Amino acid sequence: MPVVASDDSEGEVVLVDVRTHVRLGEESYMPELAVDVEGQESYRRLAMRYLFAHPECKKARVDVISIAIVGERCARLRHLIGAYSLEE
Repeated sequence: MPVVASDDSEGEVVLVDVRTHVRLGEESYMPELAVDVEGQESYRRLAMRYLFAHPECKKARVDVISIAIVGERCARLRHLIGAYSLEE
């Protein structure tokens, strides 16, 4: 289930896909790569439904926040703004 947020500076609704992965000792893994075409299509449909249900919102985008746990007290976080297009 995505997090729904807003970017007031851009006037956008932001659907945030949070991806986590525990990979102790392997820092090169990127959880955000787990977003496949079907997942992107699912977010596209969700965004359109959200905009339809909330006509005051004019734009939407999908961000991906990736958290890779790579050690007992170490994590790598990436925030990909507008990770993929909502256009068909």
